[in-house]
Amino acid sequence: MVLSKREYHFLLCDGIRHTERSEHTMTINNNQYGKIIERLRSEHGISQDTLANILLINTDTLQAVEKGTVQLSDSQLSMCANIFDVSKFALKNGEIRPRIKRAELQFNLDKLLEQYNEAVKSQSYMLEAIQQAAPPERYEAKYSELQEYYIQGYFVYDTLTDDFVRDKDNFPVKYDTAKEALDAARRMDEFYKNATLDKSLSADNENKDVNVTESVTQQEIASTINNLEYDDEGYLHFTVEADGYELEGLFRINDPQNGKSMKLVSIDYGYLHPEISKQWNQIEEYLKKEAVQHLERQNVENNINEDYAETAFKM
Repeated sequence: MVLSKREYHFLLCDGIRHTERSEHTMTINNNQYGKIIERLRSEHGISQDTLANILLINTDTLQAVEKGTVQLSDSQLSMCANIFDVSKFALKNGEIRPRIKRAELQFNLDKLLEQYNEAVKSQSYMLEAIQQAAPPERYEAKYSELQEYYIQGYFVYDTLTDDFVRDKDNFPVKYDTAKEALDAARRMDEFYKNATLDKSLSADNENKDVNVTESVTQQEIASTINNLEYDDEGYLHFTVEADGYELEGLFRINDPQNGKSMKLVSIDYGYLHPEISKQWNQIEEYLKKEAVQHLERQNVENNINEDYAETAFKM
């Protein structure tokens, strides 16, 4: 390619605006684009002198750039990308890719969004079809756009309360995929069926509303809490799994000087895992039950030891 005087003047002026005529703009370091610039320059019919003048460097420096021993400044690299109509970021990494125009990029993004919406719509239809074939008792999975919370995605809907299943902060629980929402809804529905059956067999529970959302959560939480250890200072140490990590936690059973009894004190790095925050109250309730059972067992053992000691003393 042979540049016209007008094109040459434009590039030269643009270079003056973005580049200082100084060797300080150059970095003596290896680059990955020297051979590519040499190849593109040759393909476009641009001499070394012409390109050096456009970049406001001398020919020797350009030769060093093309050998890969000297780096161009960021603005000079941008000018090369503009001249050869290639991606600056690809060029910097030793690759040749055409530049993506803004209109083309917007078109691609719109197309991607359209495909995503189509996929979401398809999964929503599948959810409806699956649940129509086997209607749930109470909990159903559905895709919704909750404008008041500025979120959209898959949720579990409680048909009895006419509301979405919510976390401890009263925020609708969102699932990443349709499958996750459907699995959660089925688990909740199964617990609801079992609880309803138990209720029908017990006269005491005839007038109680059955909500098994927390029961499901408690079972899930129980499977993630491990390594329970009780110390002599009134604390329970444990670990809880979150996002593939095992986090250490501390539960206060009884230490009046440092706070209320039966309280979840801390979970290391819990702030990095949103699920911990959502399930904080449920984790605390689970540990409270474990601690109470531990104290009851301890009291029984102490009574047995006292009886044994008293019997031995009499003998």
